[in-house]
Amino acid sequence: HELAGRGLPIIGVDRMCGDASNLVTFVTASDVLVGRLMALWLVERLGGRGRILMLCGREDASPCRLRLEAAMEILALHPEVEVVSVEFTDWLAEKGFACVRHHLEAGFVPDGVWCDSGLQGVGSLRAFVEAGFRRGTIPPHTGGEVNLMYKLVFQHKVPLCGVDYPASMGALSF
Repeated sequence: HELAGRGLPIIGVDRMCGDASNLVTFVTASDVLVGRLMALWLVERLGGRGRILMLCGREDASPCRLRLEAAMEILALHPEVEVVSVEFTDWLAEKGFACVRHHLEAGFVPDGVWCDSGLQGVGSLRAFVEAGFRRGTIPPHTGGEVNLMYKLVFQHKVPLCGVDYPASMGALSF
């Protein structure tokens, strides 16, 4: 509010923070589409049945909320896909790791892991590797945007659907 009050143009990128009336423009991609595409891919990859773990970012952030709502709409259309748990990780690899490790130690191995971002996906993959899953045996994952996520899925031969914000968002912002 203070910067807008001084007449400085404010451009919102990626997520809405506060009151949109202070923004000159807002640049984003469809988080709804991202959530839907990743959920649909996971359903198709699992053949329409299986138990999944959902690792989300921050519950109070619009990309997380929109992606999760959209994914849940798709998953609701597939009654043989069970969402075992929805976990919020604050988009931290450490929290993604801890969530997956907890489930694995409790004896639950998901058929798929839906991540709204590769940030916590990195932690998820590391938890599977640390638990002794061999190359090609880690369940399918979603979530991209992070080069390390792409490296890990390639190295460990994990099926992945990574839908990223386009680089053009940054260019449009400038």
